[in-house]
Amino acid sequence: MTLKYKINELEVQNIHNVLAQGVVNRASDNLLVIALLSSIYGIMSTEIIVKYDSSITMWSNLWPRILFNGIPFLLLSLFLKKSSSNLKTKELIWAVVQPIIFMTACCIHVWPLMMGGKLGIYMYFHAANIFVITFGLTFVAPSTLVMISYIFSFTLFFLIPLLYITRTDPSLISMIINDYICMTIGACVAGHLTYRLRRKVAFMDAQIKSQLTPLVGEAVVSAIYNNNLERLNNRKSYGLILSMDLRGYTQLLQMNPNEVSSAFMKEYHFMVCSTVGKFGGFTHKTAGDSHLISFGLMDESADLSDIPGIENDVIDAECEKHNVWFR
Repeated sequence: MTLKYKINELEVQNIHNVLAQGVVNRASDNLLVIALLSSIYGIMSTEIIVKYDSSITMWSNLWPRILFNGIPFLLLSLFLKKSSSNLKTKELIWAVVQPIIFMTACCIHVWPLMMGGKLGIYMYFHAANIFVITFGLTFVAPSTLVMISYIFSFTLFFLIPLLYITRTDPSLISMIINDYICMTIGACVAGHLTYRLRRKVAFMDAQIKSQLTPLVGEAVVSAIYNNNLERLNNRKSYGLILSMDLRGYTQLLQMNPNEVSSAFMKEYHFMVCSTVGKFGGFTHKTAGDSHLISFGLMDESADLSDIPGIENDVIDAECEKHNVWFR
């Protein structure tokens, strides 16, 4: 049995939402980094471009990259952070739109010069292009569907146009395809393993939380897992922790038939759980004749005793709620 099936479906859905939110947050951070780098690259790449077109100035290379790269990346980052759209939708928007914005960076001086026959300029930008593509996969580490969408979008809006522009240079095409495939596969494997690790940790965390809640209560668990411990500063609970078992229990089992022992234990368990429920206690652990019980420490349950005609139902409900025994 995997960890997934040890928690209920609602918790599973919450985990998937948390994972998706993490992908969106990292995608937003990734866009901020790319926005900053694209603007800086407008300054750093000027000297390279000038070698192929002496009419280019630092300003003529900088402002288009800020306007068509830095600002769009920044706006897309803010959209992912602030928008109330569905998380899955935002994941796919990032995967599809980032490559389109990146393509506009290639169209600023570099691709036009390449289409004019100056293919050698691409050698100066190849490493940076591959870095941007693989950085998104490894840093964001999205789910498989988002990863496929990301690769498809980069292939459609970057790789195919680039191969068309460089179609007259087979050696350059071979280098581009080889590096694109190898680096993308490596980044996909790294991103997928990171996503699986985050997913496994999330399920383990939820399982531990579900096991811890009956012991310390929902309020304490919520404060711990939401990193909001100040909620507990003025919270005090006074109560009793009771550990009990039956003296001579093993001898009782040995001296009586199974039917007698089973009937006795059934009545005994019912007596314990109904008494615990009557006084607002919680049975945290039951093993045969042994019980770990607390009174006054857990969150209070609803009081239904003033509703006529359901007295026995209340006892049965409390028994089911506060106690689980091994059959």
